[in-house]
Amino acid sequence: MGRKTVLSGATSKHYTKEELEKKLEQEEILYTFEPLNFKKYPKSLDKLARKRLQH
Repeated sequence: MGRKTVLSGATSKHYTKEELEKKLEQEEILYTFEPLNFKKYPKSLDKLARKRLQH
């Protein structure tokens, strides 16, 4: 397991043009995920949450 990646804007390292292009391409992938939808959830989750709050 390696180190966590650092966004290109948050680092002070001097990258070559090729390294910077590759890093920016990898960062763009992070923004292509669908947003989470919290409107749909299992109905049993409410019951479980209420039990946990009571204890």
